[in-house]
Amino acid sequence: MSADPDSRVQFADTEAAMPPRPAHSRSPSPQGDMSPRDLVEPLFAEATRGCRAAGLAPPTASLEVCGDRGIDDDPQLVRGVLAPLVCRAFVAAAAAAAPSDAPPLREVLVTSIDLGDSVEIEVADSGPWLAAPVREWLATPASRREDAPADAGLALATAVTAAVRIGGTLSAANCPEGGVAITLRLPRRRAHRLAA
Repeated sequence: MSADPDSRVQFADTEAAMPPRPAHSRSPSPQGDMSPRDLVEPLFAEATRGCRAAGLAPPTASLEVCGDRGIDDDPQLVRGVLAPLVCRAFVAAAAAAAPSDAPPLREVLVTSIDLGDSVEIEVADSGPWLAAPVREWLATPASRREDAPADAGLALATAVTAAVRIGGTLSAANCPEGGVAITLRLPRRRAHRLAA
């Protein structure tokens, strides 16, 4: 496809009616503590609606996230990183071409793990691989990172900027079986623990 896939799917400013939250969901605390599930589920719904509006069949979406501890950053700021990553993954997976007569696997999988001092959220898709210059750009420390390569896409450039703004990092890997896995690592804030 010649058009930038990032430009075809847009997130709505307001959310449509969402199904009731499962019993394990947590609401954000006054400090902004929110579970990864509560951040990602609405993004799945938005990306699905966006794919349909763009005439794309939405991929299968799966969510495997930890629920014990939440993310202690501002949920809106974290959403600013995850939204373009989820959107990018849905578009990449939905547009994936089948290399054979078998139906293509069109899938998005979001996982998270609590590492104690940080939380990692991985957004993986079954779309095309990222080009080497894009992976190298992501691997460059933020202080030395130049402008995004042309084939990085607006969604990835937006996510990188948002991640740096909240003290997080992004890394990417091409999956051996196809697709891309982009990992957001958010260090735990220690300021509220150190306050007297």
